[in-house]
Amino acid sequence: MIISIALILIVIIYLINKFEIYYFKSFEVKNLNVPVAQFVRSVLNETENLFPCTRPYNLELRYYQPKTIMGRYFYETNTLVIYISKSSKLLDVTDTVIHEYCHHLQNHMGKKEKKKHLSFMILNTGIIHGKRKLEN
Repeated sequence: MIISIALILIVIIYLINKFEIYYFKSFEVKNLNVPVAQFVRSVLNETENLFPCTRPYNLELRYYQPKTIMGRYFYETNTLVIYISKSSKLLDVTDTVIHEYCHHLQNHMGKKEKKKHLSFMILNTGIIHGKRKLEN
């Protein structure tokens, strides 16, 4: 009896977790109640609070979605470029912003600091450069 109740609870928790993941993955840019630029800037501000960098950077939002990339970082100009369409998923946009900001950090830090930030990027976003899987 106790085992069956525990099993039922585990199944319920599993289903709730799956629902939450599906629910948050379904949010798109078109669902925002604020301008996209404000959303991206908020993500960057939170990331900067965790990992400040004294070097300034430029941010460009491009309102179209190439087939193979979601963002780029240009080392020569310290520019983060984020590609956005109305159907872009908010989780993907957030991951991309953090990913490109990490490139900015890597561009201006020593080896020890780079390792720390790379660990943050992998643990918190699950993104490794060149391993990002685009979902449609």
